[in-house]
Amino acid sequence: MAKRSISNASCTATVMDRGATILSWHPEGAHEALFVTRDANPDAEFHGGIPICAPWFGMGREGVEVPHKHGLVRWVDWDFQGVKDLNGATELTWTLDQESVAHLPGAEAYPRDLRYRYEATFGARLDVALTIESPTEPVVVDSALHTYFLVNNVRQSEVHGLGGAPLEVRGAHDAIHFGALDDGGVDIRLPDRIISVEAEGARDVIVWNPGQEYAEGLDDFAGEDWARMLCVEVGNVQRHAIEIPAGGSHTMAMTIRIASRSHSLIG
Repeated sequence: MAKRSISNASCTATVMDRGATILSWHPEGAHEALFVTRDANPDAEFHGGIPICAPWFGMGREGVEVPHKHGLVRWVDWDFQGVKDLNGATELTWTLDQESVAHLPGAEAYPRDLRYRYEATFGARLDVALTIESPTEPVVVDSALHTYFLVNNVRQSEVHGLGGAPLEVRGAHDAIHFGALDDGGVDIRLPDRIISVEAEGARDVIVWNPGQEYAEGLDDFAGEDWARMLCVEVGNVQRHAIEIPAGGSHTMAMTIRIASRSHSLIG
């Protein structure tokens, strides 16, 4: 399970091959964007960074039984394909085939030749793209980018762009906002900065915080860790799961930017 460090003129970042999980992205002149629990364990349910949820999300869709939460691909090391310099940004690419997860419970419900590709470009903004390809069989897949944002104090956060009034999260919260991305992106507004999240090929936004009581039952949350994070995830889940035809593919992309409350968005 390799960890990889990125440093360029625009940012520093850290990733690991387990789940192709981004652990840190810190743009120059801005705040670290991502939260990771202090006792995070890559071999257990990982709380932090940007885990990839596929081919199911949560406990799956109605009428579909799954053995555990959030899919298969986060439990194994992805195949690192290389790094590319892009004018002040750095692109990393991973791939994964279904054979690599065939030993995991639930894998038998999906085509044996299902394939994944993940591209992440680290610069003044963070761009990621997840492509799922099914060469020979039609398949229905849920997918989500389970992003843990560092917010310092969740009680001082607001999520804008979900429709209606801004969402204030003061403790335990778990909700899917179906179709929230149909009309554009979302912003997380903090006292000192705004985190902007845009997506293509994704319709839904999931907002989650465990709250104090639930966090106390999680092995890797310590003290007030829960109050320093807010998950604002993009995806296609449950009734918006993607139908990929035989020979087809689907790409879901996300862009994250950070701005101070007094300056324009970086990147």
